[in-house]
Amino acid sequence: MKHANSSAVLQLICRHQHLVTQNHYDEYKLLTVQKWEITQNVVLVRELIYDEATPLIIEWQHDGLTSLLDVTGCVPYELWYFDQDKKFTGKAFSLGNASGNYMIQTQARYVLLWNRTKSPKTTQYLADFNCMAMDWEGEGKFNFTHQNFGLHYGRFPYLIIPVQSVCFTQIPISSNTTEKHFPGLIIRNCWNDKELVEKHLLEVSQQYYDSLKRKNHNQIRMVLVLSPTKAHYFEPDGSIVASTEIPSGGILLDTNKNTIAKNTLHYVQPIINTF
Repeated sequence: MKHANSSAVLQLICRHQHLVTQNHYDEYKLLTVQKWEITQNVVLVRELIYDEATPLIIEWQHDGLTSLLDVTGCVPYELWYFDQDKKFTGKAFSLGNASGNYMIQTQARYVLLWNRTKSPKTTQYLADFNCMAMDWEGEGKFNFTHQNFGLHYGRFPYLIIPVQSVCFTQIPISSNTTEKHFPGLIIRNCWNDKELVEKHLLEVSQQYYDSLKRKNHNQIRMVLVLSPTKAHYFEPDGSIVASTEIPSGGILLDTNKNTIAKNTLHYVQPIINTF
């Protein structure tokens, strides 16, 4: 017996060690999939496919130790395996290079698969993503939480101030606001010159950081985040370290100490800039 649920949202989790802070943080990627619950230990995969542009995930619900996937005619497909604890165990490919039937025996409890040609966005989205586990959105022990960014937050550039090891405050930065009570830094508009923009942001951030250090007896760090792959780390010893790694995960607070994100990226997608 097999049963297809309506589309579900899968979260894929990757754990990183930050090159600068050495702390661990989780990166999440969300994927809309068609979910199949399978009660027998053998399944003909092509019978499950009705839209090759949409990834699908198979959840085995039988008591056997192994399952058999018949992926004959399913090319070119990529398959990711997860155990009963939803931990990633490996991947395989069905490329159609051999004649005859193609059968895969697996001990996986969950199998995620997609057509690499008909769903190129999925292939690109998950390229170089070192998955460690999966879960359903909003469920399970990995506890993904939606972003709840208000106006001004989650937009580049911004400052991040660590409050505790897993708690951060985000300070918005803008040059085009006329709001009287803007909850962050307002800088002059020089966005036509990228080099001048970054230089000005570093100068303003340094002034702000110096004021923080005076209030916190120098024992504080701060990060100027410019994009998903560019940041400057202000260290208590006075150094500024450029990095392609940006803070992520943990509990993110606004300037009023309200939680605006948890266990996820510190910016909205698609990306929004304030310049």
